[in-house]
Order: sequence, then structure tokens, then C-alpha cells
Amino acid sequence: MSGVVDTVMDAVNLLVTQSPFDVIDGNATNTSSPTTKVLNNLTTPSNDSSKWIPEGCIELVFGDYIPWHNPQNVVSAETELLVDRIKAIYVLPVLCLIGVPSNIINMAVFVKQGLKDRINLCLFALSFADLIYMAQNMVLFGERLHPKFAEGARFGAVQAFMVNHNLLGLYGFVWASQFMSAVIASERCFCILFPLKSKTVLTTKTMAVIIVVAFIVIVGGLFVVSYRFSVICVYDSFSNSSTIIMGTSEFYRQNQEAIDLLDYTVYGLLLPGIFISIVITTTIITSVKLRRVVNWRATTSSSNDSSREVALTKVLICTSILFIVCFLPNLFFRLVCLVVENLKTGKRYHNMYYVMLWLLDMASFVNSSLNFFVYYFMGTRYREAFWQIFATCGCKGPPQKAGAGASYVKNGQKEPASKVTNVSVVGAASGKVAA
Repeated sequence: MSGVVDTVMDAVNLLVTQSPFDVIDGNATNTSSPTTKVLNNLTTPSNDSSKWIPEGCIELVFGDYIPWHNPQNVVSAETELLVDRIKAIYVLPVLCLIGVPSNIINMAVFVKQGLKDRINLCLFALSFADLIYMAQNMVLFGERLHPKFAEGARFGAVQAFMVNHNLLGLYGFVWASQFMSAVIASERCFCILFPLKSKTVLTTKTMAVIIVVAFIVIVGGLFVVSYRFSVICVYDSFSNSSTIIMGTSEFYRQNQEAIDLLDYTVYGLLLPGIFISIVITTTIITSVKLRRVVNWRATTSSSNDSSREVALTKVLICTSILFIVCFLPNLFFRLVCLVVENLKTGKRYHNMYYVMLWLLDMASFVNSSLNFFVYYFMGTRYREAFWQIFATCGCKGPPQKAGAGASYVKNGQKEPASKVTNVSVVGAASGKVAA
């Protein structure tokens, strides 16, 4: 199962590009398809005594066309496997070690600051979605660190368990994360365009209801799509070995048209296109308006509240830019696949298709792991709450130059700068916003 892939079907193992159950005993439904040729000779266990086929496995006999060894492929099967292994056993573990704890810290900080503030609630929900997404990938691909996967195996017991129990629907949280990024970008844009109305038009309670309903709908839809998979055992007569792979389920074959519409159209193009368009548009508007606000503040005296809003907006613009950089190539790739007929699984550029998916997976891991660093290094309020949380275990914040209104942590308590010396500065801004 792929991480960022915008359609669940993209995650099907390279050996299975059509329902194997449709072609058992050679009864292919579409023998003109090159993909069907690969599976056209699937049979039940052979009577050949020279080979042993595990009970319950079906035999895979290759014909004259193997998509991943097509000489017209611009990327070799070995290169595709290498990129997949780099993603699964190098990039993902490192980013999970960063992303899982950092998103937990993000959630703790926003709770510390107060979820009654609308933007803190939104950022908490974003961190929660990213946490579930990264944790699921850590569980799903963690077994590939085991030596038994060194020879190129892709599918193990953990993945089989998740497929059998329909846990691949948890991938819906990557779309929930995209939704929250669009909500946060829109919230900032509205606040900077209409500062006097922003606090009253949409209450925190209403925002909480919207988030919960959206998460249920988005993630629930992915659980429906993930029912398309089942686990099967395939015996490869060429290598005299068997492997566990994903095939399509009876539920999918009975509802193929509806599931394909939900998978490819809604989750593949519609939702990502809407979310990215919203983030790009609102970020541009916010950036232009913010520059005018900063120029105006330079010529007038402004309140602390105004300064905090500007600081917070800068932080969230940076997170929006990170989101755009990580997800815009994914949407562009989906659109290219619609135009380039052979850039699909089982077609001429089969290996290139999967290499691009693995690279886009890595981009999504980056997006879900690095927001912490943006919050910490750009958000004064975030750093203050961060060090207040860790002050209880004796940790001290980094020393900084004291300024007007600076606050410090001493023995777990915040005190004015005038009363404390030789301790760590925690922050100079006040208020209930994340920056």
C-alpha cells in the first residue's frame, strides 16, 4: 500500500494489475489486454510433481508480456525496486522518528495554549491527522526492515493483516491532513482580510463540528475504497517460489464502477485539486495583504494583538508553502497520467509510474513530519508553551536576550523579566495564538 498515492488502486502489488479471480483457469474477461496476458494462464495448483505449490496458492505462468520487464520501459525493474526500498527502509523510518514524536509534541503544545482558540484547534487537528498517517506507515512498512525482505520482498504478515482487517482505510488521514491545510490557509486569509469579523463569523465550537464531520466523511470514504482489496497467495513457476500479494475482492467486483469513481475521481483528482487550489489561492492573497499590513505597521504604532496576528500569519504561510511544494507535484502527476496513456500500471512506462509514486510518497512523509520545525523556529508563542511543558522535567529554554515584556520560566512558573536573572528566555509575546 502506498503512502501518498491519491488512489488506493495504485498500491496494488506489481504482480497484480487485474483481478486474479477473473482469469483463473484461463477464462480471461479481456484477452486483448496486455495486462490480461500476464494473468491469462493463472491456474489452480499444478499436478506437476516436480514442484510444490503451497495449499491455497494459485499458479502464475508468465506469457510473452511482462510489464515490469518491458524493453520499452525507460526505467528498469531493478531501479524501481531500489527506489521502493529506499523509501521503505531508509526515508520512511527516519521521517517516522521525526514525524511521530513531533506531531505528539505539536498536539501537546496546542492543548497547552488552549483549544478554545480556533486556530489552535485547527492546528491540533492537522497534527492529529499527520500523526495517524505517519504512525500507520511506520507499522505498515516497519516489517521491511527485517532481513527476510533484503531480497526484494514487498509484502509481509503485517500488510496482510491490515488488508484482511480493512485497516488501509486509515490512509484517509492523508486527505484529512490536506483538508486541514486548506481550512487553516482559508482561516488566516479571512482573518487578515476581515480582522474585525473573523472572531465572530465562525465560532470555535462550529469549527470543531466541521472538523469532526469532515474527518468522518473523508476517512470513512477511504475505508469503503479499501474494501476493494483481498490477500492472495501466488506461485511463480519461473522462480519456483510463492508470495503473498494483494488482489481485488468480491465486494469490489460487485461495485467496481462506484468504487472506481470514488477512488480515482474523488480521491485521486477532485479532493486534492480542490484542497491545493484553495491553499495556493489563499496563500497568495494572504501574502499580498500581509505585506501591506507590515508596511502600514512600520508607519504607525500597532497593538500587541496586531503583532501576534502578523507573526502567526507568517508561520502559517510557511506551512502552506511546505504543503504546496510537497503535494502540487502529486496533482500534476495525476493530470499527466490522464494525458499519457502509457503512464499507467501494466503499460509501457509501468516502472516509471511506480517510481514517481514512491517519490511522491516520500514528499508526503516530509509534509507530515516537518511542521514542528516551522512552528518552533518561527513561533514565539509555540516555543514558550513548548518549554513550559518541558520545564517540569528540569529542561530549560535556550538563552535569549531579554526584551520588553519578555517572560521566563523559573521552577515551572512564568515570571516577568525584571524579577528573574540568569534563566532561559521563553518568549516575548503573549496571547492565545500559536505564534
